[in-house]
Amino acid sequence: MEAKFKNIQGLHFAICIAILIAYCMLGIITSFENVSSFSVETTSIISLVGLLFSFRFSQYLYKRQLKNINPQLELEEKIPLYQTASIIRWAIVEAAAFLILFLDPNFIHFGVLILLYLLWIRPSEEQFRKDIK
Repeated sequence: MEAKFKNIQGLHFAICIAILIAYCMLGIITSFENVSSFSVETTSIISLVGLLFSFRFSQYLYKRQLKNINPQLELEEKIPLYQTASIIRWAIVEAAAFLILFLDPNFIHFGVLILLYLLWIRPSEEQFRKDIK
């Protein structure tokens, strides 16, 4: 079972690294000057609402996928289903991070918070057992 979690953790790590590299490369290109000249506009409010929606939506889909797992299955058989639920959650959050980076660089610091959130929801065997129940 530990080997299967190495695959899930490796995928999670790759997603986090991809976001980090994108924010370093494109953040430097667009410059962090955008952060110092922070202003709230209508598009900024829409971006913030979209960000909050993406967090809630990713959690909702994750929990819904886990709820659909047959409790009769062995733990080993539940791992691929857990992996699918996790990938769905990560994809939505990752999309939010990239949309912020490309559409509204004023919120680049929220993208960093997204990265921290992704690191916080790192998959582990203990988390798997807790979420499956």
